[in-house]
Amino acid sequence: MSKGITPVIAIVLLLMITIALIGFAYVWFQHTATDLTSNIGRQVNRTTTQMGESITITSFDTDNRVVYVKNIGSSSIILSKTDVYVGGKLIPNSCGDGVAAPGKTFNCTLPESIESGDSVKIVTGGGSFDETSYP
Repeated sequence: MSKGITPVIAIVLLLMITIALIGFAYVWFQHTATDLTSNIGRQVNRTTTQMGESITITSFDTDNRVVYVKNIGSSSIILSKTDVYVGGKLIPNSCGDGVAAPGKTFNCTLPESIESGDSVKIVTGGGSFDETSYP
C-alpha cells in the first residue's frame, strides 16, 4: 500500500509547484502591466502639454533689452519654467513669475551684454521654443 501513496504525493507536489508558479507569473505580469500603464499615462500628459505650448517671438525693445513673446498655443505657459538663451548661454529668471494664458504676450529681460546679431532662444517648460537674432 505504501507504493501507491508515493505517486499521489508526487502529483500533489507537482500541482502545488505548478499553482505557485502560476501565482508568481500572475503577480509579476500584473505589476509589469501597472508600471507600463502609469508610464504611458505620464508620457501622454507630457506630450499633450508640449503640443499645447507654442510660442513666437513677436518683437524686441532694444532700448530696454526686452524681448516680447506671444503664447500662440492652447495651454498656459508657466513663466518661471521658461528659459532664455542668448548666444547659447542660459540667462536665468529672465521671464519672471506668473502664467501666460493662450493668446497673451509676455516679456523677458535680456542681459546688458547682448549685441546685435546674437541668437535669442526662448524655451518653455514643455519644450516649445522660438529662436531669432537680436536686431
